[in-house]
Amino acid sequence: KKCIIVFFYRFFFCIRVNNIKEVIELDTIKKWLWVKIPLVVSLDFYEPKPAYPEKNVIISLGNLIPKKRPEFLLRALKIVKDSGYTFTLKVIGEDRLRNHFPYSYVQLIDKYNLTENIEVCGFIPHELLASYTRDAFLYINTSTQEWFCLALYEMSMAGLFPIIPRILSFDNVFSDRALYYDPDSHEELAKYIIQVIHEKEKYHDLALKNQEYIKKEYNYDNIKNSLRNLLL
Repeated sequence: KKCIIVFFYRFFFCIRVNNIKEVIELDTIKKWLWVKIPLVVSLDFYEPKPAYPEKNVIISLGNLIPKKRPEFLLRALKIVKDSGYTFTLKVIGEDRLRNHFPYSYVQLIDKYNLTENIEVCGFIPHELLASYTRDAFLYINTSTQEWFCLALYEMSMAGLFPIIPRILSFDNVFSDRALYYDPDSHEELAKYIIQVIHEKEKYHDLALKNQEYIKKEYNYDNIKNSLRNLLL
């Protein structure tokens, strides 16, 4: 993404950006090239959670393909399990690893001795996703190619606390209301998972603040008015 910015963006007179990191990157090319207008996020997933879920249920969302780095997450979860913590990872998405490798995701799970900890849910229609997030407390994204993935916002609107890679599109988007890990370090991801399990109430409160932030900044009327003011 940085290569695209450096090479192509100089030819534009205005670029819509989503977060402060992109603003900084654009300012190195041309000052005032950017206008900050967030994505539009559906409020369908909004479901206040008055108390944090007791079980350690984690959500991973997206089809299982190499660029989603599913094995990276398994390496981190292996550390969490070996450290004595119980959890359930619900993987929402289809297993397409056999299209690229001679093995399946289930075989990877077995390789890391995580069979009892992972539930592969397969494809779930969008309108049913909320029922899978109801008892979860944590959303983990491991892809370094997500750009500004709406799943991050939908899972945050469902009341899940996000742990996301420190890449241009994600970095600092929720300020200190998210944990950002080095995308090359599954050890750091494991450390953060354990940290959230230890202080679940604290991170539950931050997840609720993310819900309010998205409702205020990412709702359709705000975005529509911002675009109207920009174009008129």
